Amino acid sequence: MDDPIRIAVFGSWRDPEAQERVKISRDLDETWSNKNSQQSFEAACGDLGREIALSGHTLIVASDSPSTVDYHVVQGAIEVKHSLKVKNPPIHVVRSRAPRSSKSDTDCSGIMAVAIHEHPNLFDEPEFFKGTFKKSDRGAEKWEQVHDYIADNADRLLIIGGGAATHRIANRALGSKKPVVPIGTFGGAGEEIIKMLHNIRDPSAVPRYDYRQVLGSLTWGQPQLNTSLYALGVRKDPKLRRKVFINYRRADSNASAYLIRSHLRQELDEEDVFLDHESIEAGSRFEDVIVAELNKTKVFLCVIGPSWLKIRDEETGQRRLDAKNDFVRREIEVAIKDGIRIIPVWVEGAEIPKKSSLPDTISCLPDFNASFITQDEIEHGIAKLVETVQKHLDE
Repeated sequence: MDDPIRIAVFGSWRDPEAQERVKISRDLDETWSNKNSQQSFEAACGDLGREIALSGHTLIVASDSPSTVDYHVVQGAIEVKHSLKVKNPPIHVVRSRAPRSSKSDTDCSGIMAVAIHEHPNLFDEPEFFKGTFKKSDRGAEKWEQVHDYIADNADRLLIIGGGAATHRIANRALGSKKPVVPIGTFGGAGEEIIKMLHNIRDPSAVPRYDYRQVLGSLTWGQPQLNTSLYALGVRKDPKLRRKVFINYRRADSNASAYLIRSHLRQELDEEDVFLDHESIEAGSRFEDVIVAELNKTKVFLCVIGPSWLKIRDEETGQRRLDAKNDFVRREIEVAIKDGIRIIPVWVEGAEIPKKSSLPDTISCLPDFNASFITQDEIEHGIAKLVETVQKHLDE
């Protein structure tokens, strides 16, 4: 993977009463359209923290107040700590003397201490903001300095909810061409920035128009999560990818997978066709390479032979497909979740399995339009598959 992207998170939950107060105090023509629950806000932040951490990028946080985005993206990263196999800790904490909240007498000089103690592999060395506060500085003025410092040292800004302080830092970043990804689903500054971007002509620091349409949605779901990750650069949009990924089990369909690879490389650039053992350089971490390649994949070929469903681990006797750490299964799970074009390829007389025979996370596999390659018409079958792949790559 390239150098991790440093993503600073800004924002907080605003309940309906707080939204109405802001509307009156700022003389807004219309209130925010957020009708979501606080639980939905917290879950969305957790989704983003989890996926950013799993992708090997860095979250910059400066608060552990439960109302903030910071707190909940960290909770998301903690949820997947046992699945992380990345070289760099995914969370960078910036501590300061700024107040923990408007209603708190404590500051942020010791934030995340418990989390760092309990989950040390998730955090790098906390940084203390070295700026100087004046005695006359109020809490908001202190936070302005901290926010400016964080934004200047981040590669991207993620905006969810939030009030005037979040709105200010987003505008400041946009003015300096710093990429900003606002989520309008939960009202607040995120929604205001989304609306404001309709008038932005220079697209260099803002998400694409089609992304902004999704990020301004009134509800949160997988499309909003995926689009946020595309806009942040954490994942690559499948529509912009060119790679074909061949998923197969060597003990089941090794010969067929290599034959398909050979035909594809006659029509496509060699680097655009990925087959694990042939494409991974010696000394590379297998999982790191797989994750990176899936992030470049537009078409995912799942090659399934007659033994695919039945192969078991020689030591435990467990069916390989039932193991959560089975790479064949995990690759399919990522492709499904990421919206990659999936083509099951049934080879060597394999039969389509019943959904009930598959793990729940990949039980939709038989629903995808499939390619059938029979032994007596193997050349014709592969040629037709290559034609289908090219059509999808050109979409």
